[in-house]
Amino acid sequence: MEFVAGDTWEIDAQMLDADGNPFDLAGASIVWTLNDTRGRVNYLTRSVGSGITITNPAGGLATIVVSPTLSAAIAPGTYRDQARVTAAGGSVSVEWQGYVVVKNSNV
Repeated sequence: MEFVAGDTWEIDAQMLDADGNPFDLAGASIVWTLNDTRGRVNYLTRSVGSGITITNPAGGLATIVVSPTLSAAIAPGTYRDQARVTAAGGSVSVEWQGYVVVKNSNV
């Protein structure tokens, strides 16, 4: 994924279970983090009610939003992101982790 510092970042996410079916997000919590590439330094954390909205619980759909104010504080470079879901029953699943490239706004 690539984003521009100072822009609104929006990630439309579908959470899937181990069989590839939509993860039931009813009563679940989701935490998305943006860290350095080694996972040692955290730069951003979003959670349900604070930047994450579950848009379709039965379909496993959620939207992650980072405001322009928050994204402006992120220096251009490569980072690692991760989305972790805790189901209503307590099971925890890392839904994805990957790399995010942040580019300069050139403004």
